[in-house]
Amino acid sequence: MRKRMRQFTAGILTAMMTASFMGGTMLSAAQEEEATGAGAMTADEAPSVYYQTDPEELVGEEGMFEGLTIGFSQRSVAGSSWYENLIRIAQEEAEYLGAEIVVTDADGDLAKQIADIEDLIAQDVDAIIVNPVDSFGIIVATDKVHEAGIPLINVNSQMDDGANPTCFVGHDTYSFGYAAGTALAEQYDAKFGCPDEIQAAILLGFPKELYSIYESNGMLSGFTSYYLEKYNKLNLNIVAGRYGEYSADVALQQTDDVLAAFPDVDIIFSLDGIMLMGAVSSLKSAGMEGDVLLCAAGGRKEELEMIMSQEEGLVASATCDPRQEGKWAVLMAAYAASGVDIPQTFYIESQGITPDNVEELYDPDSQY
Repeated sequence: MRKRMRQFTAGILTAMMTASFMGGTMLSAAQEEEATGAGAMTADEAPSVYYQTDPEELVGEEGMFEGLTIGFSQRSVAGSSWYENLIRIAQEEAEYLGAEIVVTDADGDLAKQIADIEDLIAQDVDAIIVNPVDSFGIIVATDKVHEAGIPLINVNSQMDDGANPTCFVGHDTYSFGYAAGTALAEQYDAKFGCPDEIQAAILLGFPKELYSIYESNGMLSGFTSYYLEKYNKLNLNIVAGRYGEYSADVALQQTDDVLAAFPDVDIIFSLDGIMLMGAVSSLKSAGMEGDVLLCAAGGRKEELEMIMSQEEGLVASATCDPRQEGKWAVLMAAYAASGVDIPQTFYIESQGITPDNVEELYDPDSQY
């Protein structure tokens, strides 16, 4: 029998609404009143809507989950500041709550991630957080988590519905993609108006990955919806789609191939800031720096600096902060492990970033 910090009998929420706070959506008056401070939460009440917190601000109350052990199966870490910050803040949040956290790194290997999760089950952890390598293949492991009676928190990259996680914690991938695509359309329109055709390439993550599917659909929908609403015209032509695998080196090679085949490309969508850096390097080598407009969806400090400089073609992004996902995933896991009802979906706020608002969002001291 897995350990429990204590039995919570008074005030446990028996029904909580599923969070429906989409990226960029305003909170209702009741929600704004509730979201007065994440630190005010107690161990017998989990939040059902996203609380407004600074990225580095830890949530819950110090020591409130003393004695719990949480497993965290991460898809990969090396080479990604996004993943590094996700894990860093998750570890800080667990320590703050008084819980132990066991982090495993699958290094992009599904078989290893399945083995990692089996090992966490064998360690008798109280809850397991999973950022999956494969949205569908991971079900082999998640079935075993459910069989063991362990709460399952899905963070960042969505699992297939068949995985049936207790809670998904992350940004609404379609919505922040839509925000970035709309922001790019606004900037392209301001510079070039509405030509008959806009040639575009898109750098995706991995094949069959739900995260890539949802975000890319959002980006393309945001861009095309803008032109349809303003000009009643559908002029976006996707001439190339490539998988950059969230790697600057891979994205550079893929962008080189795109530019060789389609030298007149007008815009490049990148699902991630790391792949964006590879695209920028490719454009510099081709002497096309600044000629092609770019958008990403990550909100890294480096991206904001590029938008402010207006020199490398990046004109739009959207906030997608790993620190928010990491700390809230740990808190939700701790609540679920202690028997408190939690929402099935816990979305993190996102907003589009353009030259018009970038200075308001930029923090030179940010770790991300």
